[in-house]
Amino acid sequence: MKGLLKIYRNYMVTALLIFLLILVVNFTAFMGYAFYHLEKDGEYSAGKIFFRNVADEILERDGDAWKLSAQGVQFVESNQSRFLMLLSEEGEILYSWNLPKELAKTYSLSDVASFSRWYLMDYPVYVWSTEDGLLVAGKEKGSVARYNMVYSMQDLTTLMNAIPLFLLWNLFLFLLILLFLGRRFYRSLLPVSNGIEDLTRGKAIHLNAKGALKDLVEKLNQTSRLLQKQRKEIERRDNARTEWISGVSHDIRTPLSVIMGYADSLESDESLPAESQRQAGMIKEQSLKIKKLIEDLNLTSRLTYQMQPLRKQTYRPSAFIRKILTSYLNQMEEEKYQLLLEIDPRLESCQARGDVSLLERAVENLLNNSISHNPQGCRIWINATRKEERFQIQIRDDGVGIPGEVYRFIQGETNDPGKVHVMGLHLAKQIVVSCGGNFRICPDLHTIEMELPISD
Repeated sequence: MKGLLKIYRNYMVTALLIFLLILVVNFTAFMGYAFYHLEKDGEYSAGKIFFRNVADEILERDGDAWKLSAQGVQFVESNQSRFLMLLSEEGEILYSWNLPKELAKTYSLSDVASFSRWYLMDYPVYVWSTEDGLLVAGKEKGSVARYNMVYSMQDLTTLMNAIPLFLLWNLFLFLLILLFLGRRFYRSLLPVSNGIEDLTRGKAIHLNAKGALKDLVEKLNQTSRLLQKQRKEIERRDNARTEWISGVSHDIRTPLSVIMGYADSLESDESLPAESQRQAGMIKEQSLKIKKLIEDLNLTSRLTYQMQPLRKQTYRPSAFIRKILTSYLNQMEEEKYQLLLEIDPRLESCQARGDVSLLERAVENLLNNSISHNPQGCRIWINATRKEERFQIQIRDDGVGIPGEVYRFIQGETNDPGKVHVMGLHLAKQIVVSCGGNFRICPDLHTIEMELPISD
């Protein structure tokens, strides 16, 4: 939790720094633009200062009249003045140059006070009091806009046109910074991601802890050490269990063989009463079941821990199924069970690779289950079909069906099969999966499907 909070805090600080950086860049660019145009194009302010400096020299007497002096002509040309006029103290026009008709009038004190601030009927004007009167110099309408800062209309238009470019520049700058930080964050996360993948594969990891991910990396290293310790403990426990099962099976097998041998001798001894022979036969039959259970227990243990070597060989699925069914029919003595076989003609030319002896045992286990759980008799259907690059063996009966808890256990929905014996089904599934196939119980609880790969 602390590691995540640290990453979040660093993320927020980085985002704030990016915002401040962009803000500083924008402010610097704007101020640079403003001062550049104030120095380059601040004509009105510069012209106003120049006007005040030369106002007394713009006009000169020509007898009783006034005219532009050489200094005045230079001012008009350099300042691009629209008009000039000289007002008396009473507001009358003493002299005018290029004066628009709408301005030819007498001005009151309030008029003078008004246009002295900036505009005269929308004409930007300079005003200066000289010895001879109030000198007014005007510029063209719309040539100057007055705000807190002074810009020409051309500069203001240029600024408005530059706003989209300015926004695009901001976007580019933001994406550039984002790409840089994203790449940096990706490079710091890549070892963590690889470490997590190694953990899922059961590998030990040791990552270098630094930066914002230091706490997270240390937790991953700690998790790796804990998993390795648990894995070793599980392996030690599993090896001990496997060795114990193997040892007990070996210890039981020898006395069991003796029991089976004596039971077989007693069963075939004609000097014994028939009842004693029958009882000896029952002892032999139950001993065979115990022997098979021990073999199944050993095999499922080896398959669970991948200790069972697979003796793979090429076989024909159609011949494989017929062989099992023929062998099974020859051993069946009771007629209350019917075995019905159907093989897809497309399967006749197919070949597959697998451990044939183990696969035979899986199919036999399923057939034995159908028979042992239906003592009243049932019909058993064996269907073999081809499905693209795989073939399917389907075994179905019309008996009592598979208990729901066994179905959920085999399908992996629960770890508790209840009180029902599931060794045969579980072993069959292990064999099929170890040979690269799929095993499932259908929801009708009467059908089992096995799919195995075709090698041709």
